[in-house]
Amino acid sequence: MVAVAALIGPPNVGKSSLFNRLTRSRHAVVEDQPGTTRDRSYRRVQHRGRSFLLVDTAGLFANQRDELALAADQLARGAVEDADLLVVVADSTLGVTTEDLAVAAVVRRSGLPRLLLVNKCDSPERDQLAPEFHRLGLGTPLAVSARRGRGTAAALGQIGRLIPAQVPAPETADLPQVAIAGRPNTGKSTLLNSLLGQERSLTSPVPGTTRDVVDAEYQWSGRRLTLLDTAGLRRRGRVQMGVERFSVIRSLRAIDRADVCVLVIDASEGVTAQDAHIAGYAAECGCGLVLAANKWDLLEEDASALHRFQDSLRVRMRFIAHAPLAQVSALTGRSIKNVPRLALEVYDNRALAIPTPQLNRCLLTLGQRRTARGPRGQVARLRYATQTGQKPPRFDLFFSDPKFVHGSYMRYLENGLRRQFKLEGTVIRMRARSARGKQSGGRGGRA
Repeated sequence: MVAVAALIGPPNVGKSSLFNRLTRSRHAVVEDQPGTTRDRSYRRVQHRGRSFLLVDTAGLFANQRDELALAADQLARGAVEDADLLVVVADSTLGVTTEDLAVAAVVRRSGLPRLLLVNKCDSPERDQLAPEFHRLGLGTPLAVSARRGRGTAAALGQIGRLIPAQVPAPETADLPQVAIAGRPNTGKSTLLNSLLGQERSLTSPVPGTTRDVVDAEYQWSGRRLTLLDTAGLRRRGRVQMGVERFSVIRSLRAIDRADVCVLVIDASEGVTAQDAHIAGYAAECGCGLVLAANKWDLLEEDASALHRFQDSLRVRMRFIAHAPLAQVSALTGRSIKNVPRLALEVYDNRALAIPTPQLNRCLLTLGQRRTARGPRGQVARLRYATQTGQKPPRFDLFFSDPKFVHGSYMRYLENGLRRQFKLEGTVIRMRARSARGKQSGGRGGRA
C-alpha cells in the first residue's frame, strides 16, 4: 500500500503553494491521466525510485482561534492513524508562533517520522531565519521557498529518505477488493446497504456522513468479494478540518489497495471535474474501474438531464472510455446487481494472462495494418511482444526503432488489444522497447 506524506501546519504558511511546487517540480514525476486537471489536494509522486502520496492538509487550523486545542486533537487522531510522514511547514517571516508550537507538540506526541520545512526563505539572507525553528524540537529545519523553488529538490530528497517504501495493507481474506468511491452524497453508502440488505454504512442527506472506510463481505453468483465503502472525496478547498481531512487519506488508500474501484456518479448532476479526478487517481493506481451512474430513475423523467449526462460522460471521461457503465438506483434497488457483476468481470480482466502466440498474432496483425512512422517517413516495425505482468496487464513491445513510436500509436495498439481480448475496465501498461535490446520510452504509469 502506498505511503503517505502529509503537509501540515498553521494556515497561510504556504502549504498549498509548497504542495504545488513539490508536485510540479522537474525533480518529481507526477502521474497524470489525460482528461483530469491538476486541482487536487493529493498527488502520487515518484522521486528517485521511491513512490509516495503527498497530501495537502491546508486549512486544518483555519477559523479556529479559540478552538486550537480541539483542532490539534483532531489533527493528532487523523495524522497518527493515516500518515506515515508528517511534513511540518512554518513561515520564516513570522518566526515561531503559538500555532507552530501547538502543531509541534502534536507531531512530537505522534511518534511519526517528521520533516520541518521553513517556507518563504526567498533569498540566502532569509535562510538565516531557519535556525530559530530548532525551538520546535522537530529536528533540523530545512529552508525552502515555494514561491521561488529554492530548496524543493532537497525537500523531495528528504521526504524520499524518511518515508517508508511501502505500508502493509490491512489483512483481508484472499478476495477481490472492490472500493465504492465517489463525491460526497452520490449514494455510495446507500448502494452498499442495498447490496447487503442491511444498514452496514451510515447514510444521510448531509454530504460527508461516511468518515471511515467500511469493509463488508459480499457474495454474488457463488463468488465472494470485499466491498469497501469510502468517505466522499471533495474538491480541493472544500474538505473540512480534522477528521474529515484525514478521512480523504483513508479513501485514497482504499482505492490504492483495491482491485476494482466502483466510481458512483450522481447521474442527475452529470459527470463533474471531481468525478474525473477520482477516476484519474484510480487509473494512476492501476485499479480496475466501473462507473455506477446512480439516481438513473431521475433521468428517465427528464430527457434534457439524460442528454446532459451523456454529454458530460463523453467529454470528461474520454480518457477511461474502457470503463463499463452501470445504470442504477441505489434507493430503489434497480439494476444494482450489475455492479458486483461488472466489478468481478473487470477483476478477471485485470488478472488476464494472454498466451504469447495469441498476443503476437493480435499485435502483429495490428502492426501490419498501420505502422509507426517518424517525421521523415522512418518506419518503426513491431517485431514481437510479451506480457510482463498482471493486475494490471503489462506488456513490452519490441520495435525496430522505438524512438518513432508515439503515444497515439501505442493507443491504437492498446485499443486493438482491448477489442480482441475484451479487456474492459482495466488499465493496460505498455512499453515500447528496442528489438536490439535498448529500451526506449513507453506508455503507462505505475506498473
